[in-house]
Amino acid sequence: MGTFAAVAVVWYLLGGNEIFSIVKSANPALIAISFALSASVIPISAVRWLFILRTFGASPRLAELVRIQFVSHFIGAGLVFSGASDVVRAAMLKSTGARLALSAASVLVDRLYGLMGLAILALLGSLIALTRGDAQRVFGASAILCLIILAGIPALLVLAKVAGRNFQVGVRSRTLKAFLTFSSQIEPALLRPHALLIGLAISIAGQSVGLLAAITAASAVHAAVAPSMFLVFMPVVWLATQIPITIVGLGVREASFAALFSAVGAAYADGAAVGAVLSAVNLGIALMCGFALLKRGASH
Repeated sequence: MGTFAAVAVVWYLLGGNEIFSIVKSANPALIAISFALSASVIPISAVRWLFILRTFGASPRLAELVRIQFVSHFIGAGLVFSGASDVVRAAMLKSTGARLALSAASVLVDRLYGLMGLAILALLGSLIALTRGDAQRVFGASAILCLIILAGIPALLVLAKVAGRNFQVGVRSRTLKAFLTFSSQIEPALLRPHALLIGLAISIAGQSVGLLAAITAASAVHAAVAPSMFLVFMPVVWLATQIPITIVGLGVREASFAALFSAVGAAYADGAAVGAVLSAVNLGIALMCGFALLKRGASH
């Protein structure tokens, strides 16, 4: 019900007929390219996950991780809580023989790498916007937030590592002990410079492909906004769609893009149209994942 309500509100407040008209006149070839780019993010994410698991000493097959990514994407698309896909990934990895702690830690580190990759791209976009003199307060605040994220995640892990080393013996709480042990386990993938650089490189590559997909979608609906703005737009929209309100962020994505477009002086209807195209792309990828799984199941 939340999904239908959000879509109905967006349709009413943003002018659904105008948005539909813009989407209807979109370039289908560019939408197809946006779809292909968005779909290619899934195997790139699997490569990042494989690298993380190898830093933990595990060596699963890449094909198996790609399959798990497809399954989690399909299941996650039908649920309001976006974190459900992470639970599915951890459970499926455990079913292959991996330890639960390893499965959970690898999924968490994968999420953190994704967040840091987004922060780096958003920081770059904020600096570009600031040099142009665009919305100084908005992009200045964005740059500061990105720096806090990039510095805060490693700092918290260092603190957890120190706490785990020096204070775990005296800790009575089982929950706190488990947390300290868990934090020390993910240290190799996030605090060792070599691993951090490779992980971030893979993450930025995947995020860049997703960014190109969004820029292509904007071109498809002839949106008049600088491509560099999407460096900041995409992390904000991603964070907004993580709020458990609607399925795959329907309605939330369109409203977020509309607000961001309006903030930089672009037409809000164009922003909502970009969001609508990307929502359709995400749903299409989820259906593709489901079809691939059904076909694979039928072959077995």
